[in-house]
Amino acid sequence: MMFFGKPKVDPIEQSKNWKRELTKESRRIEREISSIQREEQKVLKECKKLAQSGQLEAAKIIAKEVVQTRKAVERMYTTRAQLNSATMMIQNTIATVKLQGCMSKSVEVMEVMNKLVGARDVSETMGNLAREMARMGLIDEMVSDAFESIEPDGIETSADKEVDKVIAEITGSMMARAGPAPTSSIPSQVSQVPSTVPGGEREREREREKEE
Repeated sequence: MMFFGKPKVDPIEQSKNWKRELTKESRRIEREISSIQREEQKVLKECKKLAQSGQLEAAKIIAKEVVQTRKAVERMYTTRAQLNSATMMIQNTIATVKLQGCMSKSVEVMEVMNKLVGARDVSETMGNLAREMARMGLIDEMVSDAFESIEPDGIETSADKEVDKVIAEITGSMMARAGPAPTSSIPSQVSQVPSTVPGGEREREREREKEE
């Protein structure tokens, strides 16, 4: 009687697949960061035009978009760093498997995968990878809630002071190009104003003052 089962998965090949997937996601995040930063420059130019024309309220609305993109980029840099960290850990796992001939649990991989599963930019892909790692025995199986613990979107309620910082960046650069403002003090011009009274008349006035 023949028994059919799933073919045994090579842990080394599986680890290499994980590494490729992590590297792929890291490069995708990097491309998205570059794209967002290019768009930010366009938005800044539009914001600058509004500020130059005195439309500060409209400029603040545009500045809020800049705040949002900067927070998104900051979040993505964190995610990319975690992806790179996970890639290095998987590389170490491959080396360990080659030595021991089997895959053992890794607390470090478990910790970084928990963070990546909760990162909005890669949550779905990392959730699938985490399940595969759990099946292979590299990490413990995560509860279903862990895959849905996506970071809340705090960029929708940006602080006014951050928006003001962007406005200050723009208006500050505009003022710098315009040069220093003139001082408020007005120099005395009395000594420079020529007298409108003829010289002969002045002499006669002095003589009359002496007689009086």
